[in-house]
Amino acid sequence: MYMREKIHRHFVPSQRNNYRPHILRKEMLAFFVAVIFVTEGMFVSSFFVDQSMAVPMAAAVATAPTPAGEAQSLSQSLSRQFARFSVDSRDIEPWILGTIATMLIIALLFTFFIHVQIQQPEMLFSGALVAMFAISLIVTNAQVAGMM
Repeated sequence: MYMREKIHRHFVPSQRNNYRPHILRKEMLAFFVAVIFVTEGMFVSSFFVDQSMAVPMAAAVATAPTPAGEAQSLSQSLSRQFARFSVDSRDIEPWILGTIATMLIIALLFTFFIHVQIQQPEMLFSGALVAMFAISLIVTNAQVAGMM
């Protein structure tokens, strides 16, 4: 029962949440925008990392282990891990954006149709704007990935 109430508070406007679903509040919308930017940054960086991985890596560090050599090998290892993660995240990106857009659209529909007499236009407009931003990035990224 607790999970149902939590979902109800996040998606459906009611007296318990002052007719403002939690998912459409400014803090959550700012969080979704931040997730969208990070996801898009990973998607774009995957193209640059993919191109740089085609170039052969520099020669290995000197044979005698030095603190500078260890730091350089650590940074190379971290950059390889980042490159691998960035290239692998290209397939996950549409799912993240689609999930955000779907959750926001569901919350907007509930908010608009359940309590028509209590409308908060700035909340509806902000939620619709973030959802449309995510949808437009899905379409754009699909076209860009199709060209590559």
